[in-house]
Amino acid sequence: MKPPLLITTRAVSRRTRLTALLRGGVGLGALLVVMPLTADAGPTGGTVVQGTATIAATTATQPEVSQTTARAVIDWTGFNLASNESMIFKQPSAASVTLNRVTAGTGTVIAGQRPAV
Repeated sequence: MKPPLLITTRAVSRRTRLTALLRGGVGLGALLVVMPLTADAGPTGGTVVQGTATIAATTATQPEVSQTTARAVIDWTGFNLASNESMIFKQPSAASVTLNRVTAGTGTVIAGQRPAV
């Protein structure tokens, strides 16, 4: 049988690690709240790498992808949408799929809309 001191020390050690982990998570959450959630102007650098689709800027805040195959893959250098922006995907059927890959090493902010019609 182990002495009670070892059990207490182990419990304190676990509690200390859990407390540190929670504090780190709270700190990260606070950082995310403080960070500006503004997006750069729309998606950038769209290149269709599989399937058939065209990318057009119908308006300054509403780019559009017109897909003609059931599946498509598009590589983007950035894929941000501000709250006043939307990105429309026109697809041939409800079963159509588009994989959007962001190749830049930065995060993506989608504050706007991206409907598929």
